Amino acid sequence: MSSVLAKAHVLGETAPSETKQLPESPWCGLYEDGTVVEPPYDMDALAALYGSNATHKACVDAKVATVVGLGHRFVSVSADSKDEELARLEALFGSCNPEMTFTEVMRTVWADVETIGNGYLEITRDAQRQIDGFYHVPGTTVRVTGDRGAYVQIRGTRRQWFRAFGSRGQGAEDASEILHFRKYTPESSYYGVPDIIAALPAVAGDKAAREY
Repeated sequence: MSSVLAKAHVLGETAPSETKQLPESPWCGLYEDGTVVEPPYDMDALAALYGSNATHKACVDAKVATVVGLGHRFVSVSADSKDEELARLEALFGSCNPEMTFTEVMRTVWADVETIGNGYLEITRDAQRQIDGFYHVPGTTVRVTGDRGAYVQIRGTRRQWFRAFGSRGQGAEDASEILHFRKYTPESSYYGVPDIIAALPAVAGDKAAREY
């Protein structure tokens, strides 16, 4: 039987087996050539903690609800504030995303801030360069360039560039902009880190206890 299988394989009558190894991270080359800065911790691993530790998830959800889950309102800071400007802002924030309200967008962004230390809000503009939309960009898919003037998103084999909010530097002129929210850490001037980092030994202990 073994000689028959071997002969069939040599003649090409059965497809050769394929490697089961995972592909190299798409970021490796960009880290090495200096295109983007490597974050201090693995973003995918941090994101996975949200779904694997009930206490961590509850804390993240509570902080998200407290920080951005209560909605928003506009407050005049000058006697010269115009009703037209208030109406424009209310119209923008009321229709900033075809699938989500502004509060829902910010909940997803802030969930990333609390989970991986970094949240990214895409800001789009119309033909007159006026802001017309807000969108969540998944934090695990984004990296920062060395000059902080741009951001790169990679999903599969596709790559998308964004300019830093208000920047006219790197990236296509018609590219969307990103507003980066991050939790300060002395470990990096480019990225933030989540609160869970300080509790990683406890998380590891909980995992070991469950497995035992």
